[in-house]
Amino acid sequence: MSDVIVLERDYLPERPEPRKGLPQARHGHHCFYSGGVNAMEIILDKVTDRLLDAGAHRIPLPTGMLAYFPQGWYRRWPATHFLIACSRDLVDFTVRELVAAETNIHFSKA
Repeated sequence: MSDVIVLERDYLPERPEPRKGLPQARHGHHCFYSGGVNAMEIILDKVTDRLLDAGAHRIPLPTGMLAYFPQGWYRRWPATHFLIACSRDLVDFTVRELVAAETNIHFSKA
């Protein structure tokens, strides 16, 4: 497997916190719907558990939820749908930790 070097211009904090080069880092929350969570799990095993352990919230979407949009009524959500709510800083930090744990990926100051 080839080595990968990630060039980073920012200081990388030791914990989840805003940083200049992270788009929308100061937003109050960040949400992933279940489809996005499932896609992240394919790429980074156990990322959801790490986010939840660090304070993210898993919010089930009710099967009885009704919503009306200009295009008409939105379908009801199956009981398997949910969202993960957390800060952008927590997502950045958690993903970076999991990626950095790979032996062939290295971070370097640009």
